[in-house]
Amino acid sequence: VVVGDVTWRTLLPRVRRAFGRWRGRRTASKMSGHKLRPVSGRLLVVNRPGAPQSVLRVGEVGPARNHKDMVGLLVMNTILGGSFSSRINMSLREKHGYTYGAHSRFSFSRRPSPFEVSTSVKTASTGRAIREILSLLQGMVKGGVTPAELDLARSFLSVSVSGWFVTNGGVARAVSRLFLYQLPMDFWSKFPGRVKGVTAAEVARVARAHLHPGRMKVVVVGDMSARVPPLDGSRGPVTLLQQLSRLGLGTPKLVKP
Repeated sequence: VVVGDVTWRTLLPRVRRAFGRWRGRRTASKMSGHKLRPVSGRLLVVNRPGAPQSVLRVGEVGPARNHKDMVGLLVMNTILGGSFSSRINMSLREKHGYTYGAHSRFSFSRRPSPFEVSTSVKTASTGRAIREILSLLQGMVKGGVTPAELDLARSFLSVSVSGWFVTNGGVARAVSRLFLYQLPMDFWSKFPGRVKGVTAAEVARVARAHLHPGRMKVVVVGDMSARVPPLDGSRGPVTLLQQLSRLGLGTPKLVKP
């Protein structure tokens, strides 16, 4: 993909001079036939003694980019954790003060790829932050969205796509993705209209279909030796591992650095 002050007539001779004699061998992708291996347990803890923060990842395998639900999922995730005003960021950052920022995203690659919530929180807030993330995910699956949230997300996405076509690099990225992810050639021209057509019922449907909080993996990298106040507010110190085991995620699998 080439974007710039060039024409096909002037560019083609240069390409032929540079690559005309180049012959490569077609090889099968190493990912062909690859099967995802399930990881046992829901909670993986990597102990980093002395770390001032805990890095959190909560997620599962999501759909590929050319999935029919992609646009609905973009709208849903914008509300959940895909923008500064999203539920996840407003709760963990603004309401509770656990972090400077938190977000969620679908990777949307050529094959099924990760959905994840990511943030870094104060060590003492690790257990509470995980509990809040899981609660927000469950709320999206069961509670739906408000008209105000839906309008804001649709406006955000439909307007922001125009920014892709401001620079040569943005145009190149937008066009290349049509080929990389096997999208229709009119994908970008129809994208704003498709976003505006997403309904609250569609957001609720894709959330139920693609978010499974009860099966998501939770990864924690941080100082597990810290003694912090318990989750339930009762007196007496407990360890972070004890906190995490009380979240209903099963016995933590601890990995030392």
